[in-house]
Amino acid sequence: MVAVLARLCCDDLVSKGSGAVYVTTQRRHHTGKDGQERVYETHLLRRSWRQDGNVRNETVANLSRLSAETIELVRRTPAGERFARPRPGRG
Repeated sequence: MVAVLARLCCDDLVSKGSGAVYVTTQRRHHTGKDGQERVYETHLLRRSWRQDGNVRNETVANLSRLSAETIELVRRTPAGERFARPRPGRG
């Protein structure tokens, strides 16, 4: 899954000049009837571009169900960082 998202970020969207790709985190604070505050986080893969002088945004994928480590890898990929796969047989 990470490889697919990384390829989508770097190759298809960015190289075609169709807008900057980035990961955004949105937090919602909710206080329940019991008085306990809960924080809900949503991690989205988004792209933005200018069209007719206005900034447009599009959500490419919802990453919220991925692990924190995977989200961090996806977050670092559009910034141009490349990750090498470990070679088989090496720990």
